[in-house]
Amino acid sequence: MSEQPYLIFDAGGVLIFPDFARLAEIARKAGIEASAQTVLEAHCRYYRDFDEQVAQTHQHPKIHYFADLFGYVTEDAEKARLAAHLTLQEDQRKHIWTDSHPWVGEALQALKAQGYQMAVISNSDGRVEEILADVGLRAYFETVTDSFVVGVEKPDPRIFEIALKRLGWRADEVIYIGDIFYIDVWGANQAGLGAVHIDQLGLYSGWAGAHIPGVRELPGWLAQFDGQVPSEILFPARDFEIN
Repeated sequence: MSEQPYLIFDAGGVLIFPDFARLAEIARKAGIEASAQTVLEAHCRYYRDFDEQVAQTHQHPKIHYFADLFGYVTEDAEKARLAAHLTLQEDQRKHIWTDSHPWVGEALQALKAQGYQMAVISNSDGRVEEILADVGLRAYFETVTDSFVVGVEKPDPRIFEIALKRLGWRADEVIYIGDIFYIDVWGANQAGLGAVHIDQLGLYSGWAGAHIPGVRELPGWLAQFDGQVPSEILFPARDFEIN
């Protein structure tokens, strides 16, 4: 990668987040003691366990986010099911993934000032572009590719190919930033893109590749390489096979 790379971001877990305070409130309605912090920790452990399962089985389990999340908050299966049911109802009323942080916009502004061009690829339900606009982030991105809209989702390489065609960039000119290792990093690597993994709580110690806590750290992380990141740290999952 000889010139400054194009940056493509995942949305959920990277730019926007579940409203953990709302999820904790829903959990309490289901009789579960929970705080925003405990739900955040459950969220991160859930995806870490997903990735560990893929690493061991070489198969992708189906993600049922709300159905599984509360099982990481309580051992009471009935209360977890009730909380998941209430959350699905609430998500239809108002999307749960609507939270962001000031440091996200600050990081994107810093990257823009450094000359980086940016886009988004997200597994979503057709609402991600609207959510990015609502939280004030849409203007940073040239395009937003929503899996629901294009009909294919990560880790299928075709969603990356669709986005690259729209942008007019080659895979080897792009770095993808995502938070689920065997969806985002593996998928990007299979499509020929380098990738950086977001590891918010430091749960991936010892895993190959590039891991940072969040986009807040990305400008500084890129700066240490003068924008020319060595390929060997961007392709940790290129040779990993998933059945």
